[in-house]
Amino acid sequence: MKPINKLLKTIFKNYGYVNSVELKELAAELPKLQLCIKWGGLPREVLPADQIAKRISEVEDQDIDYCREVFIPSHAINSMLESPSLPNTLKNIIINNRAW
Repeated sequence: MKPINKLLKTIFKNYGYVNSVELKELAAELPKLQLCIKWGGLPREVLPADQIAKRISEVEDQDIDYCREVFIPSHAINSMLESPSLPNTLKNIIINNRAW
């Protein structure tokens, strides 16, 4: 498992997109971080990181739709930057690697 600093840096260098390995790590380290699921046809859904994998499995196992991508929405990033509990080192990673 990557340290959270390196994990966030990797995610932000990929414009906020999260792969399946990173999702497991985020669910463990930042379970309440809001992530967005972009489906093939269904409307986007924003859920805490610890609920994303379960929701994707539910939808895909029932052949309702497929997951195109998972990413950190900008409102979640803004909330992270405003949080007094987030260490400045993590805030700097966000600011220095933010593409939007």
